[in-house]
Amino acid sequence: MTISSKPKSRTLVPLPMFGAHRGAALALPAAARFNRESAAYELKPMYVDPIPNRARLLAERASEDGLDARWAEAKVEDWRAADFVDAKAIVAHTDRPGTQRTAIVAASKAQVPSLAYLAFSQDGPLFGLLVVLRPEDTHALERVVGFLTALEVVTRRSGSSALFGDQSTSQTRTAEPKLRERFAEHFTQNLPRVIADVELESAPLELSRAGQASVPLVVLPYADDWRDPQSLARDVLTELQTPLSRGDNFVVAEIVPAGMRLHDFRLRATDGRLAVSGTPLLPAPGQADIAPAVRRAAEDALRRSATISATFTRTSAIATSD
Repeated sequence: MTISSKPKSRTLVPLPMFGAHRGAALALPAAARFNRESAAYELKPMYVDPIPNRARLLAERASEDGLDARWAEAKVEDWRAADFVDAKAIVAHTDRPGTQRTAIVAASKAQVPSLAYLAFSQDGPLFGLLVVLRPEDTHALERVVGFLTALEVVTRRSGSSALFGDQSTSQTRTAEPKLRERFAEHFTQNLPRVIADVELESAPLELSRAGQASVPLVVLPYADDWRDPQSLARDVLTELQTPLSRGDNFVVAEIVPAGMRLHDFRLRATDGRLAVSGTPLLPAPGQADIAPAVRRAAEDALRRSATISATFTRTSAIATSD
């Protein structure tokens, strides 16, 4: 068999990039590297930002890095279905959860996959939200929209300076380079799979803390009040869509009128039971109920988890950045 070594022409990939500020600028090296190294695809980004000159200047930088970049001075809300006709995917680097939600919903209606990245903090650890979403995954779309909507409610009016500028803490500034690495890895791993329509590397929604490896984020349906440990665990098992192995960690987002609470969960390596801080939340197979002492330990662990992870409310709000 003879295999031709003649290079094939690459497939053009029109790629609307919503947001042309800090996040998109810091993601440019990953996009340029992808473009240089891919034998199959040639990225053609379209930077979209309403602030005068932002999109143009970033498109010029991208062109210097070898990308066939375009730009548009527009809001996400101005982008219509016709503007998505040739798009293979969209990437959102906007600094507000509500704007990210608008971009993802618009892309989904146009049957275009989405990737989105958001940094946020509550004067503590730096969190990173990573999204990769196919338009046909309606369940994941609903949960992503619900999470971003709830996050928007508890986001204070501030720009990237609150996380990474003069107003920021050393904790968020120190963690940013690692978080940008996580964003770049996610983009590089998932974009070619989205374009080629093959199985994704990541869960639809993931969370990174302090630049650490991201873990799946499970968003529970809206509830009237915080759940007790057993109700929380049962709802988690109902909502869990991402296949996990024993020993895997993941984060659960619980949304109520008062705000949002994040919990660190784990499938125990020993028996595969759902646990928080090492304490099982449900009875073992064959048991009618969880033992009272274990129940109390679970409740204590759950309270600690709410403190260790995060609780976001309007009076304990977050700052966000692209």
